[in-house]
Amino acid sequence: MKSDLAWLALSVVFAAIVTLALVLGRLTLGSVLFVTAGVVISVRVAGRMAIDADRMWLTTLLPLAFIAKMAGAVARFLMVTELYGRGDSFGYYNAGIDFVHVWRSFNVPHATAGGAGTRFVDVFTSFLFLPAIPTFLMAFFMFATLSFVGTVFFYLAFRRWFRDSKHLWLYALFVFFMPSLLFWPSAIGKDAIMVLGLGIAAYGAARVLEGDYARGAAFATPGLLLAAGVRAHVAVLVVAGVALALLLSRRRPGSSAWLGRIVALGVAITIVTVVGLTAAKNLKLDTSGDGIDEFLAETERRTAQGGSVVTGSPVSSPVGFPEATLRVLFRPLPYEAGNPAAMLGAAESTLLLLVLIARFPHLARNFVRIRHSPYMVFAAVYTLGFIVAFSAIFNLGILARQRVQVLPFLLAMLVGLGWGSIASPGPQPLPHSTVGATSPN
Repeated sequence: MKSDLAWLALSVVFAAIVTLALVLGRLTLGSVLFVTAGVVISVRVAGRMAIDADRMWLTTLLPLAFIAKMAGAVARFLMVTELYGRGDSFGYYNAGIDFVHVWRSFNVPHATAGGAGTRFVDVFTSFLFLPAIPTFLMAFFMFATLSFVGTVFFYLAFRRWFRDSKHLWLYALFVFFMPSLLFWPSAIGKDAIMVLGLGIAAYGAARVLEGDYARGAAFATPGLLLAAGVRAHVAVLVVAGVALALLLSRRRPGSSAWLGRIVALGVAITIVTVVGLTAAKNLKLDTSGDGIDEFLAETERRTAQGGSVVTGSPVSSPVGFPEATLRVLFRPLPYEAGNPAAMLGAAESTLLLLVLIARFPHLARNFVRIRHSPYMVFAAVYTLGFIVAFSAIFNLGILARQRVQVLPFLLAMLVGLGWGSIASPGPQPLPHSTVGATSPN
């Protein structure tokens, strides 16, 4: 009965997307086929990746999540085209088409205006468009699908450390259906690529932290490259999180595993250094104390504009951390919302804050044992680093969009530490799966 209701809901949402596209005159056969194929593929993927703990609901939840993601892409498309009539998506779309024509003439396109991240997105978009140049709406569907794949990897990363049905069900509901994750990274642009890259990197990190260094690095590397291509400083946070999780973990491996941890830690520190220096170069950042102060001041100035600006200060000491945490992770609050998009964001942030407060006793009790779960250490380090790095931004509209880069990690901590207990180090044993070795666990 539940399955029938779920599929009915999926059909209704799919029909709503098609109807809306028809009314707007934006529907094409390619878009319908793309979304339909996505639903079918998500059903097949869910069946192959399911384990005993999530088999009862994953094959229904994943296609529902994909349809919800496509609905988010339509909403994001309407915001860009109908509400504002402008946005970075137009620039990326046009640059992608221009680059396609250059690639097809067997030439290399010249660098476009903008920073390294913008140029990377232009080239990335052109590669997506090489087989066939899509319509504007279809391109939104394509980027939304990339970020959806990223959330699937986030779920798989979490599942390597929490294999009970309660944790998995809660995390899946959060990571697949949070409005911010459905809406903001569903447009042509940086956010979709970041969610994809961070999701793949998180999955690789989850495997590295359980001692599967070779395969973990094989997954983490392309994810880090995608993230670094767009925002290198965020990729640094991922590697720093892995390095500190390896260093602080209370897992007691054997001598050969200790050697692997030392090597992995050395590689992580090297990557942090290289990517950090690259980020500083791309951002034209002087790494001296005065240079960093000037960079923070310039970031404050550029983001302290518009109707969503609030007061505050970058984190420079523990005293400023509570205010920065509230601003970076949970604002706007309901009384600060001045438009429908802000109201939706405020409702989501308030709900998340209330859940955190309600589960605080469990969170506090488990946090003292967090070193028994390296993945939780990784998520905590990344989240704390993100708060510090983005505390120099005072525009709540910008923060609401940028927050999608930390929400999956924050949700992992909330679910992982807020329910049950961290009783023993290391990932739990993999339950039986009917697909055997082919299951992408």
